[in-house]
Amino acid sequence: MSKAWAMIVLAFMPLVSGIYAPPVEPELPATMMGNERLLVLESGVWDSDGWLELTEYGLTPLRVVDQQSLLVWVPYDASLPANYDIKSYRDAVWKPGIETQTAHVGDWVRVVYEPRLPVDVKLSIADSFGAHGGFLAERNVGPLLSIPTFTNVLIQDVKFIDAALSIEGVLWIEPVLNTEGRNGVSASIHEHGLLTEHPFWELGLNGSGVTLGVADSGLDADHACFRNATSGTSMFAEPSAEYPAVGIFGDQHRKVLLLNTTIDENDTPGDEDYRHGTHVAGTLVCFDVTSDRGGAVPANGSALAHGSKLLMQDIVSSDGWVPPNVDDLLYESSAKGAFIHSNSWGDATTAYTQRTAAFDGFAKAMPWSVAFIAPGNSGSGILEPANGRNVISISATTKAVDAEVWGSSSYGPTEAGTDGVFMLATGGSVQSAAADGDWSSNNFNLRSSSGTSMATPAAAGAAGILQQMYQDGWLTGSFENQHAVPLSTLQPPWADGGPANTTLLLGPGFTPSGSLMRATLALAATPLSQDERSGGNGGHDLHNPNDGWGRLNLSEVFNPSSIMDGGMVSPLDDVWVHDSYRLTNSNPMEWMEIYGGQQSNLSGFSEISWDGTGAVGPFLKTGERFQQRFSPLADTDVAIRLAYPAQPEPSVVDDLQIRITFPDGTVVIPDRIHADGTPTEFNGTVANFDNLDSFPGSNETTLGINLPKELLEQHSYFDVEVVARYVAPGGEAGAVGLNGDRIGFGLIVQGVDRDGEDHLDGDGDGVTNMNDLCPNENAIGNDIDGDGCLDDDDGDGVVSPYDDCPDIDASGYDVNNDGCIDDSDGDGVLDDEDECYTEEDSWPVMTDGCYPPDQPPIIQLMSIPENGTAWVDLFSMEWSVSDPDGDGYRSGAQLVYSNNSNYSITDCQYQHTANQTMKCIWENPADLPLQYLEDGFFVLQIFVQTTNKSPAASEEIIVVNTTMNITIERLILGEKADTAPVLIVTKSSPPLVRWALIGTLLAAITSFWWSKRQLRYEAEGELSAPFAQTEKGRDIFQEQEE
Repeated sequence: MSKAWAMIVLAFMPLVSGIYAPPVEPELPATMMGNERLLVLESGVWDSDGWLELTEYGLTPLRVVDQQSLLVWVPYDASLPANYDIKSYRDAVWKPGIETQTAHVGDWVRVVYEPRLPVDVKLSIADSFGAHGGFLAERNVGPLLSIPTFTNVLIQDVKFIDAALSIEGVLWIEPVLNTEGRNGVSASIHEHGLLTEHPFWELGLNGSGVTLGVADSGLDADHACFRNATSGTSMFAEPSAEYPAVGIFGDQHRKVLLLNTTIDENDTPGDEDYRHGTHVAGTLVCFDVTSDRGGAVPANGSALAHGSKLLMQDIVSSDGWVPPNVDDLLYESSAKGAFIHSNSWGDATTAYTQRTAAFDGFAKAMPWSVAFIAPGNSGSGILEPANGRNVISISATTKAVDAEVWGSSSYGPTEAGTDGVFMLATGGSVQSAAADGDWSSNNFNLRSSSGTSMATPAAAGAAGILQQMYQDGWLTGSFENQHAVPLSTLQPPWADGGPANTTLLLGPGFTPSGSLMRATLALAATPLSQDERSGGNGGHDLHNPNDGWGRLNLSEVFNPSSIMDGGMVSPLDDVWVHDSYRLTNSNPMEWMEIYGGQQSNLSGFSEISWDGTGAVGPFLKTGERFQQRFSPLADTDVAIRLAYPAQPEPSVVDDLQIRITFPDGTVVIPDRIHADGTPTEFNGTVANFDNLDSFPGSNETTLGINLPKELLEQHSYFDVEVVARYVAPGGEAGAVGLNGDRIGFGLIVQGVDRDGEDHLDGDGDGVTNMNDLCPNENAIGNDIDGDGCLDDDDGDGVVSPYDDCPDIDASGYDVNNDGCIDDSDGDGVLDDEDECYTEEDSWPVMTDGCYPPDQPPIIQLMSIPENGTAWVDLFSMEWSVSDPDGDGYRSGAQLVYSNNSNYSITDCQYQHTANQTMKCIWENPADLPLQYLEDGFFVLQIFVQTTNKSPAASEEIIVVNTTMNITIERLILGEKADTAPVLIVTKSSPPLVRWALIGTLLAAITSFWWSKRQLRYEAEGELSAPFAQTEKGRDIFQEQEE
């Protein structure tokens, strides 16, 4: 509400004289919508499950007061669950300004509501103000947000403050104050602590590729720090522009990306804070146009981050400072890529205000945003909004090597007990751009000014250098993919070049989160001398309410001289960083397009929740932890810094704790030091770091530990552990941000071997790389000897988890490498015992893997005709067969020509007649063929052949010639032996017809005889059994009983 509007309202309203002093016991009723209740757990802590359970009762959780206590809004028609200790809770207070300790009738105040309070409840509360002596300028209570919202009210009754503070749902009341501005320091001081030389500039580290945002009183855009050309007619002038030398703002402008003049058009003469914005912007990004366009050394007020671009938001009008909602400013800045935002203004109050909550809330919702804020020039007390949890509050020092705190610079602690001052930057007698209010003058003027207003943009510019170092890959994590960049390609034209052969190995680069930026800046600080430190009290605390972490000095992070030896250099290889919010395949602007919503303010971030997808993480919830092992460099101190985003007040601060554990079990934690500054060492097996009584949490959101080299000499490594002792829920389980129950962090460690592997456990099996014989193999659960390798219990070369036969040594018999002895031929006998390779796996084998040996059957003669026997009518023989292996046989007798044993004129056969005598009786001429040679001698043969059909069987037919020189008497069928023999068949046979008839008959008889002779024991298409069946071979041959 502008001053003009306030005067109009007051002109038409009766004034009641009197002043406000808060009474002890207000007696006004609460709203008709419900009330606030504190639900206290008997055990455990509040988490997302408990939060969501309350919504099922119709309750609205507002904020976590402490780990066991949750404040909720209870509608009058809702019932309370019975399993909590339920208490009334009212902590609404009046938050006065420095000069406004009391509220008068006619003053405007800001009534601030509880976070997450339903909109209809807020409207009901606002509507009740009229009845209690308050006047609403407009019925606007703000949206449903996770941060406090407000309504501006004009006091018409002295009792209004009492009444409003007694209303359930009101969080606090603060005065509506007049926002005020808070008044190049030598960039060299902030580079390396000296008054001369610019070692960072010489390496091209000047903020290039970075856009810096600032909200202030306006910009004299034609100043040499900002205009696009040296003159309206020179090169780079824009003829189509209203002011050609100024040019057209945007991506192609050398300096100004955006100038938002919605509230006011210029940093014009006559304004209360005339020239403030131009001076601040110059300290932030000034690059003298003549130096820039001419390739000369930056001069004439050029800033530390002169290579960066500017996003300027003019928030001062003819009525004074009229900043819009903070989240509107920060959203516009972040959406354009200006994540670092400088603010040298605020209200004259040390109270935590709704504006402060908006700064904190935006940093929580949009984790790459980080706000630099001047805390004021009033000495004791940090003015809002510099007293936030997630902002960087910059107090001022004099411009000298041995700096002192600038006389009027504000110092802490805050009302919440935190340091308040984050760090110091040069703010005394700062030379920067001077505005003349005329965009056509193309002036080069500088002017001197002092105060935290000057220190704040200087520190924001230094953050721009650090952002460039992250984006360009100078600062990175361990084992990143690096690329070679010749140093000469990065240096400005005026640099002397350094060693000509220097090549830098740079990482892939990323945009750091606000948390990592705060952690890095906490490292980029030099403590003041003992005479100046902590308000002259000295000491060795890493941070204190007077100095914060110390005086800004970028060389505390990176010493430019370390890369000047030439050759291939990996800069900052002694610094390791980790950023949970580091995006892997996108950037924060792309992230905002997805998760920033459509309202261009803080409300938009509640439209779509984010669970950390696309970031490296981890995002911890209560009880979880992150751990990393480091090898310290020899003879080097180690510094560790951690930062994370907190919920705005009055919500509880999330509790992340750093623990440093040494190999002997000793543990150190932040802010526990001896008088000489060395850390207190705790026995990790005894101390319970989760005990909040022994180790209470801190409201600070940037933590640190220094490890002196004398302590590190005793240890070859140490572990850094980030423990989420408590992360407050916000209603969305698994989400990150204002309503989530998970939190990320930025962590930086200096003084270690960034890419050292010796004491890491690369495969995660609990064995350090230097002792791990298998550094790329996770041997957890299978490493009894602790060598980091999977054990091979049976010693066969196949590790136990992959050994199908872990108790069998398969060495030499394991072609498929499954840890089992192979059965190469598939016969059921393992190769180490298999003496035969058998191809036919359907035939049984013996225990040695071989087919059963085929012992040939033996013919045993019993009754055989003598040599020279003449076959007259009957011819008989008897024999038996011995079958030692019992695998079956066929046996028989046949009569063959003496001179042609291949032709049998008669035979008989038996099939495996075990333990029986075989006998053949032939009858002359019935058993003789129709045609044979009637003259000649014959041989009686007894034969035997095994019926074993296995591949090992011997198929040889064993033949024994038993009787030689046999003759056959010629008889006619039916003739007796005493009849003279006749020729049965001769070559001089009867006529042809007779022979044809005889031939036909002969073919039929032969076919029948042959079919009976051939025994068929194999069914077509089936495999024969390995041993033949015992049965007769031919029907015509009968066993002869003796």
